[in-house]
Parts: sequence; structure tokens; C-alpha cells
Amino acid sequence: MPSILVSAVLSAFFATRLLKGAWVRNPQYLALSMVGSLAGILVLHSGWPQFDDGFVVPNAVSLAGAFVAVFAFDRAIGAN
Repeated sequence: MPSILVSAVLSAFFATRLLKGAWVRNPQYLALSMVGSLAGILVLHSGWPQFDDGFVVPNAVSLAGAFVAVFAFDRAIGAN
């Protein structure tokens, strides 16, 4: 479990870099993507713990959680 949480945090850095540019200028997006990716991994672990040993599924879920968190925040504040 700790290895996929570290992977989720690193995926959050990657997702923020892809979506919003440098994370130094956008720390709020980095924080939101970290929360979103960790939430996605925890939901995956609580629902389907057999996928924790894989490589593709946990990384895809953490990236999806980060993207959803950033898009939801943009939608909430009315940004483009």
C-alpha cells in the first residue's frame, strides 16, 4: 500500500505539470491533484484490494483522480 501512495503523489506532480504548467506557480492545483489521486487510490483499495499489486490500474486511477480534482476545481471557481 505505501508504494502505491507514493506513486499517487508522483502522479499528482505529473498531472499538474501536464494540465497547468509549473507546479511552483500553481500550488493550489498541486494540492488538489494530490488529494484527488490519493482519494482515488484509497477508493480503489477499499473496493478492489486485489488491484494494489498491479502497475497499470493504480497509476491510471491516481492520474484519473488528479485530473478529476483539477477539472472540478476549475469548474467550481469558473476558470477556463
